[in-house]
Amino acid sequence: MADQLSYNNNFNYTRNQNEYTFRLRKKHNGWWWLLLLLLLPLLLIRCQHDITVTVIDGKTKEPQPDISIVANYTSHILLQDGKFLNHKNHDYNETTNTEGKAILKNVECCLFSYIFYGGSDITITADDLKTVEKPYHYTRNVTIEMENVDCEIDITMVIDNTGSMSSTMNMVKKNALNFCDDLKEACIKRHRNIKELHLQVISYGDLNDGSFIKSDVFSLPAEEKDYKDFVNGLTMTGGGDRPESGLEALAMAIQSDWHKSKYRTRHVIVLYTDANAHPLDFDYSTMKYYPKNMPKSFDELTKMWNKMDKDAKRLLLFAPNDNDCDDNWNKISEEWDNVSHQDLNEIISGGYKTSIDAICKSL
Repeated sequence: MADQLSYNNNFNYTRNQNEYTFRLRKKHNGWWWLLLLLLLPLLLIRCQHDITVTVIDGKTKEPQPDISIVANYTSHILLQDGKFLNHKNHDYNETTNTEGKAILKNVECCLFSYIFYGGSDITITADDLKTVEKPYHYTRNVTIEMENVDCEIDITMVIDNTGSMSSTMNMVKKNALNFCDDLKEACIKRHRNIKELHLQVISYGDLNDGSFIKSDVFSLPAEEKDYKDFVNGLTMTGGGDRPESGLEALAMAIQSDWHKSKYRTRHVIVLYTDANAHPLDFDYSTMKYYPKNMPKSFDELTKMWNKMDKDAKRLLLFAPNDNDCDDNWNKISEEWDNVSHQDLNEIISGGYKTSIDAICKSL
């Protein structure tokens, strides 16, 4: 038998040391192109699924309600909104229920995405405290175990002490005196362990009153008695015309000696006032009691705020938020980052507790 024999026109038959192979000689007829065309519409099929996030305590394994869940992922759709190969970012914001569960509904994907982007992750963060990453195509349930994180907090209280505050001053003092205990209690519930807590008070009035008072920095709980004595000793004085020196007091607070720490850090300013503020772009050099190192305009004040540590800084404004009021408080809440703004009267109806929770969630 010859070493190589032809078999029809399609195959070669080869004998080589008792080994036989067949080799295809016929050219492809193109049927596989048709198969690809049939498969292409399948890649356009879009689908959705839900992801259930369960948050539990890392030690007790108890479900954790009222935990903020933030999720982010990028979907990859072959054809969407008239675009070919559309990459789209998605953000979810949910809160866990009494069972410690939050459902991210309708997570978007498609068959094309499963094949070519199967390793893409969804990033899920619980209370800005713990983050996990999971393949969003194949994930249906995620369990997050919360553990305590150590924190250090600096707080500067800025309090308007003019006569118009008489109706709310007792409430402001009460909140100021309870602030630290309430903050600690709220932080414990949210797995934040306050290792260090420093508190300072700035009291202010009108520009010509000379009523700027700045306390020492109190370390709590060691100096809690001194702090409470200072707050109880605040008295209302002056005022008269409606605008007060709130922006100057805020500038003094921004320039506080903020601590740097090895722990997670927050620098918090809490401002209480029932009045709008004098503008900064005025020549106050002739005023006897005008404080030093003040910004000359709102823009300069904004630059001072922007120089603070972006991750650490927080501003809680209990100030007028009437849109018809010609003041700078609304401008601050609209243009500055990390600001919570509520009317002073809202502290009576729960706004105070909301702000305490906002500080804890940010830690």
